[in-house]
Amino acid sequence: VIFPATGTWTLVSGQGTITNSASPTSTITGLGIGANVFQWTVDNGPCGAPTSDQVTIFLYDNTAPAANAGADQSLCTPAGSTTLDGNAPVGAAIGTWTLVTGSGTFADANDPQTSVTGLGVGENIFRWTIDNGACGTTDDVVSVFLFDASNPVANAGPDQEICLPTTQAILNGSALIAPATGTWALISGTGFIAVPGLPTTSVTGLSLGVNVFTWTVSNGPCANGLTVDTVSIIVNDPNNPLADAGPDQAICSPLDNVTMAGSTLIPPASGIWTLVSGSGTIVDPTDPATPVTGLPVGVHVFEWTVDNGGCANGITTDQVTIEVYDENSPDADAGPDQSLCSPDDQTVLSGNSPIFPAVGTWTLVSGSGIISDPNDPNATVSGLTIGEHVFRWTVDNGPCNNGSTTDEVSIFIYDENNPDA
Repeated sequence: VIFPATGTWTLVSGQGTITNSASPTSTITGLGIGANVFQWTVDNGPCGAPTSDQVTIFLYDNTAPAANAGADQSLCTPAGSTTLDGNAPVGAAIGTWTLVTGSGTFADANDPQTSVTGLGVGENIFRWTIDNGACGTTDDVVSVFLFDASNPVANAGPDQEICLPTTQAILNGSALIAPATGTWALISGTGFIAVPGLPTTSVTGLSLGVNVFTWTVSNGPCANGLTVDTVSIIVNDPNNPLADAGPDQAICSPLDNVTMAGSTLIPPASGIWTLVSGSGTIVDPTDPATPVTGLPVGVHVFEWTVDNGGCANGITTDQVTIEVYDENSPDADAGPDQSLCSPDDQTVLSGNSPIFPAVGTWTLVSGSGIISDPNDPNATVSGLTIGEHVFRWTVDNGPCNNGSTTDEVSIFIYDENNPDA
């Protein structure tokens, strides 16, 4: 100010005490936090109207809290917007939102609680920066995760079967749409998962038997937010025996049950009995030594199937026959003796019929003759010569008390040329 012009400081807004309001360089005390506006007015008398100018003194609070962008958020499509939750700046400090990664448009980048739209599926990171002037700048970030409602539910893939010495396999879980995450875990058995967070990863150190793993998919707040599926990796032993149904068995009524004698198993190999023909009740189809009950007279065939998984002897089968004989089956009866006159040289035998599965058999004891069917009670015998021919009818009734009985019949062939008396 050039004398005799005068200048005067006045407080416009805020607070502060002007030590010497007429001094251009006056000291001000008692400033308030925030913006303090002062005006300098110069009065140059008759040279013109007074002129003035303003100055703002910002007093920042060095105790103000640092920037806090708020807690991370999780949303699910079709949602695509949210409200951010930064802390409010104190006094003259200014806060500003910026996009770090992902996508999003701010309604007001300086509003701590601004809305943000246009979020993309995945992780969207925003930074809240507070400029506290001379006291410094602080910032914090917040992640807004937008999950995809169409992300597949957990699928651990099909069960697998391998054979020693192989002890590793590949897990094949359902794919993920980020930011969904998945985790493999061992439930039972053994196994080291190479990368538990990858849908497709290797697992080593599998043990003989059933090794069970779960694939858990976390899809945030979506309806399919947490889903789990299991997969079994079955390790079989190549030394597991082939299927052996055991020796054929024969029993006699009224006994109607037996105990099977199938080959034993090395777990996790499995076996199952099935009825091929005949009848009977298999008490426990998976037990190699299961009882079988309700066997009527006759022949019954059962099959023992062994499943050894991924080994070379994966599926093998064997059959066993159970014969139930009738204790009331008749003893052998070869029928009455017969007499023929040459040139007749054949006849029909008349043995009794055994009750199946008993079997009858004709044999030539003496003389000659050709038996058409040795097991036919009424077999034809041909080629008989003059004289006596003895045939034996043997009935085999298995383990019954009359297990094997015989009877003989004589066929006499007379010579038509024999001289009269």
